[in-house]
Amino acid sequence: MPLSTKDIKPEATNLFLFVGPADSGKSYAATSFGLKTKGHGIPKQPDGDDPRPCYLLELDNRIAALRNRPVEYDTFTNEEGAIGVLKRLMAVREHCVKYKAAPFHTLILDSATSLGDMAVADSMDTKDSAGRKIGELKLLTVEDYGYEAETWRQVLWENLIDIKRYANVIVTAHETKQYREVKGPPGSPTKSVWDGEYKLLMHGTKIADKLPTKFDEVYHFMAKEVVVAQKNIRRSVVFQDNLARTSFEKLAKDTSRYDISGKEFYPYWRELLG
Repeated sequence: MPLSTKDIKPEATNLFLFVGPADSGKSYAATSFGLKTKGHGIPKQPDGDDPRPCYLLELDNRIAALRNRPVEYDTFTNEEGAIGVLKRLMAVREHCVKYKAAPFHTLILDSATSLGDMAVADSMDTKDSAGRKIGELKLLTVEDYGYEAETWRQVLWENLIDIKRYANVIVTAHETKQYREVKGPPGSPTKSVWDGEYKLLMHGTKIADKLPTKFDEVYHFMAKEVVVAQKNIRRSVVFQDNLARTSFEKLAKDTSRYDISGKEFYPYWRELLG
């Protein structure tokens, strides 16, 4: 029977996309959701209210960055490939569907860009790849990005969407600036000028405009700013711009940057939501 929109609670689980350039703080912000775990052990942070852990699939091979973060994790490299990631997510989904519950309160996939790299590496595993399959994924030609697209279809549409029913899911992705060619005076070279737009970087120079379609919340973490006079680094996040969007009214009303320098994102985000 039809459901009532009045039953949708503010604390309902969401599928998040955290996008931004390297070293913008998006992964650090994602792992801050581990503070929701009861007994997380992070000094000077209030205790969480969920006995389950925060679980991260680390694809960027930046294990040192996880030191002292409140998460449990598994790491994946090109050796396991996109197939290894997909198999793990399929197992998680099966558990969630079977028990109507997730073994964690938040799942983090870090990052979408690395998953795209792995998918390309998988598809180039053989010179004669057309028509072959690795696991459940069909290999196309090396020049074809179809394998990567199929990887994302299975990861996102067939697994993360179902897992989201039982836990928050956060995916991180890198961004790239979109440039356009501008002709100068006769005889002068053509210049590349940033047109003010950002795109999601999947792998290499491949970009994706439509990846955010299935995400409930898309947050844009901005490039770090070095403040020489103050001898510090400032980081910020935007909840509404050409990449970002939010369904939370309190965040949607403001298109400005929120300063997250020196802050744990999860409790600050909860504070903003009221």
